[in-house]
Amino acid sequence: MKRISATAILVLILCLAVHSQTTFIKTLSFPQNHDGYAVRPSFDGGYIIASKGPPALLIKTDAKGDTLWTRKLPMFLPYSENMLLQTPDSGIVICGGNGNMMVMKTGKNGDSLWSASFQEGTADAVEHTIDGGFILAGSRYYEVFLVKTGPAGKLQWSKTYFPLNVTNVRTTPASVKQTADSGFVVAGNRWDTTSVFLMKTNKNGDLAWSKGYRNTILLTCNSLCNAYGGGFILAGGAGPAFIRTAIAKTDPAGTVVWNKSYSRTFMGSYGLMSVSPVNGGGYIATGEMAPPGDNSQLSLVRINEAGDSLWTRVFPNGYQYMAIGYSARQTPDNGFIVSGNLIDIFSGTNQLYLVKTDAGGNVFPAGLDPAGTASTARFYPNPCHGTLTLEAGKERISRIEIFDMTGICVVTRDCHDYPEGNTVIVIPPGLKGLYMLRLTTGDSPRVSKISIY
Repeated sequence: MKRISATAILVLILCLAVHSQTTFIKTLSFPQNHDGYAVRPSFDGGYIIASKGPPALLIKTDAKGDTLWTRKLPMFLPYSENMLLQTPDSGIVICGGNGNMMVMKTGKNGDSLWSASFQEGTADAVEHTIDGGFILAGSRYYEVFLVKTGPAGKLQWSKTYFPLNVTNVRTTPASVKQTADSGFVVAGNRWDTTSVFLMKTNKNGDLAWSKGYRNTILLTCNSLCNAYGGGFILAGGAGPAFIRTAIAKTDPAGTVVWNKSYSRTFMGSYGLMSVSPVNGGGYIATGEMAPPGDNSQLSLVRINEAGDSLWTRVFPNGYQYMAIGYSARQTPDNGFIVSGNLIDIFSGTNQLYLVKTDAGGNVFPAGLDPAGTASTARFYPNPCHGTLTLEAGKERISRIEIFDMTGICVVTRDCHDYPEGNTVIVIPPGLKGLYMLRLTTGDSPRVSKISIY
């Protein structure tokens, strides 16, 4: 009897884990237009979503993206994906404004446990602190406003700042994080030629330094995270002409180490809206991109620690849609969850867009996972444009279908048990991106990925 090595068993387990990842694309509809401005994986395997509305909503889904409950929130939410947290007791913390800076905590079912309001202003971001409390960053008039609370929202201290010592420029924080030395770092936007600011305080909120960056590095900053190896990662857009999605890394003192730009998007776009670390190194980011001659699309970008793009995925396929990603996080199965906004430009519908991918950024609609569906048939070219040629080989193929990544069939051809030989599939105009090719041979469908440009 042959022995199976521990390595072989480990490889088998890993392969099964990869192919068992749940993926989906969902649109959530409400009476009013809603977006998915922030999303977080919940401890029970589902997802928590914050939507600006109005009215502002807190939404809970299961692991398949189906809505379990919604709760109206007694506040306005900021234009920031950094407004939402899950606490270790499975509660939810969210910040915003109701005329004053506000933060509230709910239980795991979305029912309010406590809320707290502070001075006039709006909270744009909230983060855990190492003592079990919270730090809020917001704006009040031209100032940046930091508030430190205890675990139940009780005020411990609050301070205001003029980054770069300029008092007459509107300044809006985008994100706040606690640093390794127990201090805090805040990134955001200044509405002058400096464009982006980064400031660092000690644990008591005393300003240590502030830096400004011009639009050749970042034109906008929408998200911040601590960098692998020390320092900070800022995500947004770069200029000055056609804005591009971009990130920059600084050292712990705020000096730029490198900056990278990726896909082009529209003038007036904010670029990347979210960046967060990935287990094992690197980052995941989302925003919008605009391929030449096409509508804006939600982009999901996997980035290594040097800032190089490892891959980019765009959603949806189809020229009738416009989309943007506002928030992305890694999930416990090493995939990614992304929330955003989807607009059907034909019908005018505006929906919350929720995408769950595998570790490679792929989405496989039900019944279209290519794992374990090898075929002797061959197709080429891949990527393709205009036509796709299929060599049946020894297969007797009865049907050829092409599906988009939402599971909608966009091409169907009945082949009547087409025998050995070649057949040419005409690709309809307007199809671009990643699709699934399904070949039916008797009762056994075979699925492969194809790229259409």
